[in-house]
Amino acid sequence: IYTLSLHDALPICVSSMMAEDQVGGTGNLQAAEPGTSYSLEELALEMLIHSDNTATNLIIERLGGLSAVQAKIQSFGYQDTRLQRLMMDQVAIAEGRENFTSAREVGQLLAKLYQHKLVGKEQDQIFLDYLAQQTDRQGLVASLPQGVISYNKTGTNSTQGLQHDAALVQLTNQSAYVLVVLQEGPGDGDLLKPLQEIGQQANADRKSVV
Repeated sequence: IYTLSLHDALPICVSSMMAEDQVGGTGNLQAAEPGTSYSLEELALEMLIHSDNTATNLIIERLGGLSAVQAKIQSFGYQDTRLQRLMMDQVAIAEGRENFTSAREVGQLLAKLYQHKLVGKEQDQIFLDYLAQQTDRQGLVASLPQGVISYNKTGTNSTQGLQHDAALVQLTNQSAYVLVVLQEGPGDGDLLKPLQEIGQQANADRKSVV
């Protein structure tokens, strides 16, 4: 994986029928004008705060592709997490190639991030600053009172009945707690409510120890 500047510009390529890099699902870039250029910083923000599938795919490709990113994941010691396809790759999905992670490894990543032990102090803080701008706050952090600092990343696929949320909630300047919930259920089930209930209980527990 090459070292890249967050301000490097990356154009969205176009094909004769549709922009070949633009995919559906969540995110704003699927409706952007083909040929528009975005910096890596802009793509990272779209990926993290809007779960933008197009931005995610562009970053994966810019970093060297699936194999290169997976090798980096493993170099961090994560064995449960496997990146085996791009977002919204229907051919790969039909072939049974899926992406996997575990609540344990996501929680470990968030803890290392908060401790500035993931990549480096500056890089980890940039990551946290991005997560703090998350727009989807209807799950684990929905019940947090105003002023409580939190960082979260959601993941939703209504077709597969997936609704995930991972949150890092700051208690004081020195301490925080991590919540990770990965859910798979019926496509018409309400998977948001369990996230809210778990977050509410954790917030109640937080009040009892602060």
